[in-house]
Amino acid sequence: MSRKSEEDEEPVADNGERNKSEEDDDDEKESKLKQVFKDIVGFAVRSREDEDEDAAESPKKKKSAKKETSRKRMSHFEGIPVAPPIEVFFMNKMYMDETDPKKVNLTVGAYRTEEGKPWVLPVVREAEKMIAADDTLNHEYLPVLGLEAFTEAACALVLGENSPAIRDKRVSECLTAVFYFLKFQSLLMT
Repeated sequence: MSRKSEEDEEPVADNGERNKSEEDDDDEKESKLKQVFKDIVGFAVRSREDEDEDAAESPKKKKSAKKETSRKRMSHFEGIPVAPPIEVFFMNKMYMDETDPKKVNLTVGAYRTEEGKPWVLPVVREAEKMIAADDTLNHEYLPVLGLEAFTEAACALVLGENSPAIRDKRVSECLTAVFYFLKFQSLLMT
């Protein structure tokens, strides 16, 4: 009895097994994701052989090649307009540029000493010590949907604690960054 290769396999319908077409779709999606990642990052990882070849080149050639590589990397972002400055940082820069000795910086929400160095409130230092001493806290990753107590409290804040939607369990929640990542990924998969 000879064994069939994967290419000879016939698609299996409706019995829960994956057929060749589904596997091809998955491969295509994975390939698409990899290409999108390369496009976003703007460069592919160079092989060790390329690095060895570059090491043998002259310094002038290396500098030129680095410039060209930088241009290639940036080309994916050429069409993106420069964002306007963030107001609070722009105002802080204006403060820094101001020469009046009576100026007062009310922009960035941080207390400062007369020398302009950050000053942390004693109560904040105490809170930091309490957090550091709490053995129940760790650096474990949060679940994919986020910290449940936080997301539930956020929903209650937005919809109201007595919201019928929350009471009837018609609300689901997740942290924003996770939501947008999943949304982005779902767009790639379509």
